[in-house]
Amino acid sequence: MTTAFWNDHHPTKYGGYTIYTTDKYTVLLVKICCCSALHLMIFVEISQSMELMKYIVNHPEYFSDPGGAFLVAISAHTINLASEVVSLNLLMWY
Repeated sequence: MTTAFWNDHHPTKYGGYTIYTTDKYTVLLVKICCCSALHLMIFVEISQSMELMKYIVNHPEYFSDPGGAFLVAISAHTINLASEVVSLNLLMWY
């Protein structure tokens, strides 16, 4: 398990970060719990944005600018997917 902390006083080859390691699995357990909680929260947002995109495609007559509405929905979808990827990346590598 590796954790990085910013260190202003002693620059290192890691770009100002000091790398600390631990053999404890409690940190990993907390990270898994946090990642799971974030996934459960983001899962709802992703499904809502997908339903909104489907509604916009099937009913464009209800929108004054269906392209703009679809852009908002796909932006929310992309941001939520990116945060899910970042969460998994932090769980697996840091």
